[in-house]
Amino acid sequence: MIDKFGWDRTIGLGVIDVKSPDVETPEAVASRIRSAIKLVPADRLVVNPDCGLRNISAPVARAKLAAMVAGAAMVRTELTGAAHHPNPLEPSPEEPEQ
Repeated sequence: MIDKFGWDRTIGLGVIDVKSPDVETPEAVASRIRSAIKLVPADRLVVNPDCGLRNISAPVARAKLAAMVAGAAMVRTELTGAAHHPNPLEPSPEEPEQ
């Protein structure tokens, strides 16, 4: 539908399967994001799990979220050409701490 009619708003993309205990790889997450930006411009795409994480264990939820963050960082690096920061949750040396 999006490719047929277009989309002029932000859309949330669920890249993490919260019904499975299997942890996605950052590469799998990045692949899902790349597929989505063929239909929705990257600046209108919000990456998130496909639903809440309360029905999976905390360690699995944290691992899935880490994969989501790493996969999003991979695609962001590809799109911007910026150097990949090893821990996307911490500011890079160029970014001031807040």
